[in-house]
Amino acid sequence: MNNSKAEKLYIYKSDVFPLVLVSIMFAIQLYAFINLTGLWELMVFSLLSMPFLTFSVAYSHHHAHISMSNSKWLNGYVNRILSLQVWINHYAWKLHHNHGHHLNYMNQYPLQDDVSIDESNWTRTDGSKMNRFEYTIHLAKTTLKRVKENGQKHEKVYKKYMTYRLQNYTIYFVLFLYSPLALIFVFIIPPLVMSLYTFWLTYPHHSGLRSSDPYKASRSIISPLYNFWFTNLGYHTAHHIRPNLHWSLLPNYHESIKDKIPEHLIQERVFPAFELDKSRGISDAS
Repeated sequence: MNNSKAEKLYIYKSDVFPLVLVSIMFAIQLYAFINLTGLWELMVFSLLSMPFLTFSVAYSHHHAHISMSNSKWLNGYVNRILSLQVWINHYAWKLHHNHGHHLNYMNQYPLQDDVSIDESNWTRTDGSKMNRFEYTIHLAKTTLKRVKENGQKHEKVYKKYMTYRLQNYTIYFVLFLYSPLALIFVFIIPPLVMSLYTFWLTYPHHSGLRSSDPYKASRSIISPLYNFWFTNLGYHTAHHIRPNLHWSLLPNYHESIKDKIPEHLIQERVFPAFELDKSRGISDAS
């Protein structure tokens, strides 16, 4: 890093835009919470805020891998805002995703020997593939259980997770005292929907790809628009091979490994061109 204040504060300049956008969205949420009082206007705000909060879904994932700043205060500020926008807190990401899914994503039912199942498994116990709705509900039902299970292996992280969760509940209680209705429509319903959207968004990443080869176990979406909004989450094979690589560097890394990835697992559309499985009415790009 050079001597400029910006470079002392930010590890990567590419994190400045997400910081600004997430902060603006949070400021708008606070404004709505304080100033909107009618049921209908709160309902409209709740619906209108959700498309914008989808940005925070992908960015909270990235920030759980690599902090945006060398400032503990700034990292804490961003983590708190993201947790209030997508419901999933920073340490839940670490326990379920970093210490779970990234280690086990190629482990699907039926399991062989004493192998840990993927925390985001897309298979039923008989080895058949879940559809997208089933997968989303399955993760919603099992995420807290698997966070707790992984917390037994990573006790320090789990203590931070529980402390963070308690702090957020305290924030919700204070907000409830000010305006229960605004709390529900600004800081409860949209984040809960975002948590479900997180599961929905991740379904195409691995579903149907049963492989022990990391180059064949993920799909990549290289659409510039998709990766602008989801901060390069589309370069998913690259991310799984090098999970601690900063999100801004994933496109270049993808270029260096794309010859090893089967062509059908690299898609250029904003909305991946999945083939329709007519027998179940679900999408599958495998």
